[in-house]
Amino acid sequence: MASLNGKEESTPIFVSENQIILGNDSFEPVEKVMVWFQCNIESGTMLADLRSNAIELDLTETNTMDVEYADGIWRIVQ
Repeated sequence: MASLNGKEESTPIFVSENQIILGNDSFEPVEKVMVWFQCNIESGTMLADLRSNAIELDLTETNTMDVEYADGIWRIVQ
């Protein structure tokens, strides 16, 4: 989340496995969120390789999701 004029907003990022050499490309938004714990990182940082234990949450069909982190493992709570 980034703060702009005192209002918090999400800051989307784009990460690609392959580079775009020349020409055009199209992008389609996906409603996925990656959650992990990390110290000393700033909002807006581009991540090339996630080095910590993380979980990806697909929010395409829902606006909320409950997760739990216990014993080093993320779990979606049903």
